[in-house]
Amino acid sequence: MSDWHYTDDACPHCGEEAVRWRNCDNILCDDGSVDNALDNEEDFLLEGVSFSTCPECKGKGIIHWCASCGREIDYPDAEDLDDEFLETNNY
Repeated sequence: MSDWHYTDDACPHCGEEAVRWRNCDNILCDDGSVDNALDNEEDFLLEGVSFSTCPECKGKGIIHWCASCGREIDYPDAEDLDDEFLETNNY
């Protein structure tokens, strides 16, 4: 649990202020993107050409988790939210 960092955010599922976050632990993930060439021997020489969204962190580069209810939290991307939501949820 030492890799997890504490936040003051409330869990959207249970309401407890027990949200933790950590960097994505997918070894191929780089800030939410996976270089497809690194995962395929045939494309290894094409490194840096084809990227996809990391399946573990869903392109965010970090993972949020609630220590109270145990659920992973998939926060929406900030650019997809309106100002009222951002202010209400302390983004």
